[in-house]
Parts: sequence; structure tokens; C-alpha cells
Amino acid sequence: MTPVIYAAGAALTLLALALIVIPMLRHRKAPGVGVSLVAVILLFPLAVAGLYMSVSSYPWDEQAVAISNAGTGDSKQPPVGEMITDLEARLERAPDVEGYVLLARSYNSLQRFPDAVEAWHKAWELTEGQSAEVSLGYAESLILADRRTLKTSAVDLLDMALAELPDDPRALWYGGLSAAALGQNDIAADRFSQLLQADLPIEFRMVVQEQLAQLGVTPAMASAGGTGNSGAGGEGTDISIEATITLDPALAQLVPPNATLFVFAQNNSRPGPPIAAKRLSATFPTTAVLTDADVMIEGNSLGRAGQLKIAARVSASGNPIAAPGDLYGEVIPAKSEAGTIVVSVVIDSVEE
Repeated sequence: MTPVIYAAGAALTLLALALIVIPMLRHRKAPGVGVSLVAVILLFPLAVAGLYMSVSSYPWDEQAVAISNAGTGDSKQPPVGEMITDLEARLERAPDVEGYVLLARSYNSLQRFPDAVEAWHKAWELTEGQSAEVSLGYAESLILADRRTLKTSAVDLLDMALAELPDDPRALWYGGLSAAALGQNDIAADRFSQLLQADLPIEFRMVVQEQLAQLGVTPAMASAGGTGNSGAGGEGTDISIEATITLDPALAQLVPPNATLFVFAQNNSRPGPPIAAKRLSATFPTTAVLTDADVMIEGNSLGRAGQLKIAARVSASGNPIAAPGDLYGEVIPAKSEAGTIVVSVVIDSVEE
């Protein structure tokens, strides 16, 4: 039965993205957002799967040993559906929490959300509602099966999970969505702000920041609890970038409808994720202003980044990660100790 563990574990790479993004996709109605979130699901599985596994306390190795009673020595792995059927049969004979947790996650990986809800419910009953991890998984599946549960049956489960796991990124994410659905904007903003303190992938951080923006909270307010710059704290750090973005007319026909424009400020001498970023509709010309309110990671600052590079990218998928066919342009402005740096960026190249 060991292959069940490995197959389900592999499937969880995709499941992790679904658990993070699908509820937001269903919850939000802003134009173009759905496309970008689906693109994140398709192009960023490994990073989010890493986040999912880093917050999971499920004992994979122990469960593999516990249910590995049917080994045949055959190296050929049976289909996932067959392995799930075997697990279902074993649980009928000998119900246990770990088995139902594995079964529920396997159902989710196949998008069999109502079945996952039932499996989580059985695990929840076996733990008498005392396991925060089970309560959180149960709430996740309820939300995936029916977004309306953000305001009903998932609420108490999320509250219980947050009471025991106050720093859990999944609990904060779903708890924030639930509070927003209930109109408890202050609670939602607090939970999303706490989530930004975690070590999140850049793309997920952008999604959380957008959610906060809908609640009227900037990233700087989220990290500092006020309206000041999150990266401020030293002489000469108060810098803003005013970038005018234009498109080479020769590339105009390559801009698809509803494309997304990303504007990044990066450290030109140190490869890595952007220091600050903004997401806009791909209409030209346009102006983007980047400040420390747009920083991607708490503690970063435009003023302490050294030589900056300003880049603009048109994405058909809505994903900030560069992909073939994207249009881009970049410029390295003169270094400034303080004030506003005014630059012009011409999008004149096509990503190969």
C-alpha cells in the first residue's frame, strides 16, 4: 500500500496551489484576476507545494508503515484510482484518523471535493473535533466544495484551527477569506497582514497584497501597523519610482486582450525576486509609481537597494514569471539618495 503515499504526495503538489488559489478565484470578481490566478496554478506548483508541506504536520512515513500490509514486490505502480479504492476498503475494515486524512487529501487531488468533505468529517469525528489540523483540512474541503461555507460551516472550524495554529499560513488565508465574506474587514485585514509576515513565495505574496488592497490596507500598513514605509528606518531611504511605460508600436499587435502589465523594481547588482512590484492593466501609455508600500518582502526598501533596475512586462497569462511571448522593457535609472526617480520604460522586446 506504500504507493498510495507516494502517489498522493505527488498529487498534493497541484492540490496545494488549488487550496490557495481556487477559493480566491471564486471569491473575487475583479476583471482579469481569474486568468492570472489560474496561470499561477499552472506555472508555480513547486514553490506553493513547498509552502504546503512546510506547514503540514502529517506523519507521512509513519502512515506508510502502518498501511503497508499488501506489498507484492512488484515495481509497477497501480493507478491512483485503484490505490484510493484499496485505501477506502481498508478504512471500512479498520477506520483510523491518519487513513481518513490521507483519503481526504487524495480526493482533493482529484477534485472530488464532496468526497473529501465526507472523509474529513469522519477524521474529525474520530478526533472528537479536537485536532486543529483536521479541523483546518475539513474547512479547506468545505470551502472548495462550496464557497458559501466561508460564511457558515467552515467558520467555527477555522476559528478552532486559528486558536491552536495562530501562525499557520493556510489557517490565516482561509480565516481571512471567511472574515471578508462575513463583512468583518478589520479581522480579515489583520489575518492577511499576519500572513504577509510568513516566508511566502513572491507570487502568493502578491495575491495576499491584492486582497489587502481590496480592504484598503497597503503592504506598508500591514507590516508596520501604520501608514509609514515598511523599509524606512535610515537616512536617505525615502525613495519613490515614477515610471512612464510606453509600448513600441511594432509590438502593438502582440498585446492580447485583457493582458496584464507588471512593473518591477529590482536590485541590478543582485539577482533575485523584485524589491517592489505593481500590477496594472496593459494599456499604453501608463504611469506606475512604486514606493516602499509596494515592497514584496518585509524589511526591504527601495532606498537601500543600491543600483535599481526598473522593468515592465506584458503577460498574456497574468503570471509575473517570465514566459515565452511576453513583451518587456527595462531601464537602469541614475542612482538617487532620496526623492522621486522619474524614468521612462519602453517595452520593445519579446521574451524567447
